[in-house]
Amino acid sequence: MLRIVRPLGGHLSLVIPHRQRFAGRRFLPAGGAHYTTQPSSVEARNRVAKIRNIGIIAHIDAGKTTTTERMLYYSGFSHKIGDVDDGDTVMDFMKQERERGITIQSAAITFGWRDHQINLIDTPGHVDFTFEVERSIRVLDAAVTIVDGVAGVQAQTETVWRQAAKYRIPRLVFVNKLDRVGGGLDKTVHQLRHKLATVPLVCQIPLVKNAAGQWLPMDTALAKGLDVQPTGNGSLLAGVLDVLTLDIMEFDPQTEGSRITRTSLHDSQVPTNTTYSLVLPAAINARVALVEALAELDERIVDLFLEQEDHMAIPVAPLQAAIRRLTIAGSAVPVLCGSAFRKSGVQPVLDAVVDYFPSPLDRPVPHVNVVGQTEAHAIPLTHDGSLYALAFKVLQDARRGPMVFVRVYAGTLLQRQTLFNSHSRQKERATKLLTMYANDVEEVKAIGPGDIGVILGLKHTRTGNTLVGNSHASTQSRLVKQAPKLQGVVPPPPVFFCSVEPTSITEEKALTKALDSLMLEDPSLHVTVDPETGQTLLSGMGELHLEIVRDRLLRDYKVQANVGTIRIAYRETIRTPIDATANYEREVLGKLGKVDVTVALVPLEPESHHGNTAEGEEMSTVATANVIDVPPILQLLDPARAQPRASIDPAKTDNQAVSGPDFEAIRESLFSGIEQTLSRGEILGFPVVRVGVRVTGLRLYGESLSSTLAIRAGAAQAVRQALRQVTCDLLEPLMDVVIQVPDVHLGAAMSDVSGVRRGIILGLDEHHDAPTAPASKHHGNSTHLGTEANDTMSHGRLLHAHIPLSSMVGYASALRSLTAGTGTFTMHLVGYGIVTAQEKAALIKEARGF
Repeated sequence: MLRIVRPLGGHLSLVIPHRQRFAGRRFLPAGGAHYTTQPSSVEARNRVAKIRNIGIIAHIDAGKTTTTERMLYYSGFSHKIGDVDDGDTVMDFMKQERERGITIQSAAITFGWRDHQINLIDTPGHVDFTFEVERSIRVLDAAVTIVDGVAGVQAQTETVWRQAAKYRIPRLVFVNKLDRVGGGLDKTVHQLRHKLATVPLVCQIPLVKNAAGQWLPMDTALAKGLDVQPTGNGSLLAGVLDVLTLDIMEFDPQTEGSRITRTSLHDSQVPTNTTYSLVLPAAINARVALVEALAELDERIVDLFLEQEDHMAIPVAPLQAAIRRLTIAGSAVPVLCGSAFRKSGVQPVLDAVVDYFPSPLDRPVPHVNVVGQTEAHAIPLTHDGSLYALAFKVLQDARRGPMVFVRVYAGTLLQRQTLFNSHSRQKERATKLLTMYANDVEEVKAIGPGDIGVILGLKHTRTGNTLVGNSHASTQSRLVKQAPKLQGVVPPPPVFFCSVEPTSITEEKALTKALDSLMLEDPSLHVTVDPETGQTLLSGMGELHLEIVRDRLLRDYKVQANVGTIRIAYRETIRTPIDATANYEREVLGKLGKVDVTVALVPLEPESHHGNTAEGEEMSTVATANVIDVPPILQLLDPARAQPRASIDPAKTDNQAVSGPDFEAIRESLFSGIEQTLSRGEILGFPVVRVGVRVTGLRLYGESLSSTLAIRAGAAQAVRQALRQVTCDLLEPLMDVVIQVPDVHLGAAMSDVSGVRRGIILGLDEHHDAPTAPASKHHGNSTHLGTEANDTMSHGRLLHAHIPLSSMVGYASALRSLTAGTGTFTMHLVGYGIVTAQEKAALIKEARGF
């Protein structure tokens, strides 16, 4: 229900009474895709057209969860606004999240807005949980990017932006925290254009008031040092100007921002009213700039402008339609502004989600790869065809068992439906289907195309798996045979590890079960067993990542275990090419195995912008956001070539040589043996990377002697011999580090990076909002930079460098000491560099004790 209130002065105030918008918490709009009966094609498409699958992405502490909590409140989903500092948010429900005040795992929730169904995923902002963002973005149709209006575009902002670009996800930007000193829209828009290489469409302008009650554009007022009067709650932000409608929006703090008063600058009395005289020219300039930006990219706006010959005369509807077209195409990005903490500007973001973001029908048709075919096949979005769904997340629930989050791309997923997992090649049954509300659920009968939901009852499904199904037996049989696969997600390589051991033998089973559960939930977590020491090793994306895992083991799973010191996960590689032959002949379990395998190992160059590198120099494996460790490349001689793929000694067999393992079995055995050996190098037992392996000779001695087990063991022995004969190097993770410091501490920070940290300084950028003194964590008029809140600002620098990860351990404390608590930094893995001979010797001595 919408009430229109006309207060004195003639201005319109829109009030949406809280909790009366929708009938209950479990509201799904008429267009929702969770349904109990099969709809017609028209009904199904209409429902899908009203779905918005969106994510919230940002740098850590930019206000993702705070914004999401306001969205849930204004939509009528929640009774009260959750607060991160109070630890009572809907989306951050893990104990570790509420204690630390950060998002650790992505959380999904469904709510309604303007008769549309919004499936929202709130993602982490910390670099250690980048994979959690990646697998969420994979299934989204659009993303709201939140940028701190004080700190601007930060390192992780760029990372998540590139992740979204990788999957061609349309985005809009919400410039947050404009209630604070040091905030501004203009500088953020400049950074969006230059750092993120996008075309920003400024749809709103932040406004302030002076002591006389006159409205002014925030950036103009602060740039000129004009007198600005804070609002009653201490916020600098007094309102927001809608550039399309030329309305000033005020969000009433007495109603938690639910009451929005709109004052139109089109009013004939406005030009003579001194209250608006200072903001009107800026509003006109902003409207002109927006129309011209749209005209450069959209021909329909050009035609309208030629008809009207007036920027102000173009109606709002065609402008909104143009913004939607450009947003969906990825040609431009709408920019909105406000302060989620001050409850200002959040409802317009929800309106923009509905108006500008695509439904699943507007997204490119997904493709699947089919066994035995080189070209991918398009799968149209239909409700009554074959089912195609992607599992993008698995949670282990103590009562319900595995909860598999899926995005349905085609067909309709029904309760108790039999499914086929194209990756595990096993049948599964969906015993129950759920809609998620953070940590709460609602059972549904079906999940339609384009929608997101949860399946219970699956036993063999993991993150990235494709689920297919069809009620017709012949079609189901074809799907099983073809094993179609949607594009999945690949976790990046781990960079830290630690040992974990049960305190007693009786705890060993509980520890194994807990680790299996954690790995099921988090594919970026790796668990291995050291074959020499028997130690169980946990590998992850960072120190915080492993700290959270350790905390969950001890508190959530109640496992009594000793967790060792967190250490760096190095890599190993070969320096020169090497050939080796293994004449494998060994008796295993009373059965003799015999095979000859010859391999050739060659070092591979990483993808690098730095050319060839020598010992100790930088060597980057990637130059983009996705860190891809160079995997072993396995090659077999093709049977069609002149050289034989395998030679058989007829003297050793009685016509049995020709009946040995088939080619696929031989190939898989060779792959398995080679991969097994490369997983543990000869220096310190770290994985061997940047190496190409070619099987140049294979001699079999009949089925009884040359079994697949013998072939695998022979391949492993050949590679092991090669690694022992060749000179190997140790590789250490290199981090891309951005350090923010005031000018007064720049020299000390640079000396520390280039000297103590063994870093390579890549450049310096100006940053006009560097902190000068630490302050309280409260949300007053203070600015916010990184993890430090500050009351005053000064000119500062952004120091960009590549630094070995081993040198970054404990850097947070060191930087605080160097900069009197004012410095902050962010970092992410950029590649691997060769460790010097001196450092290599020190690491070997430390590991071996001699």
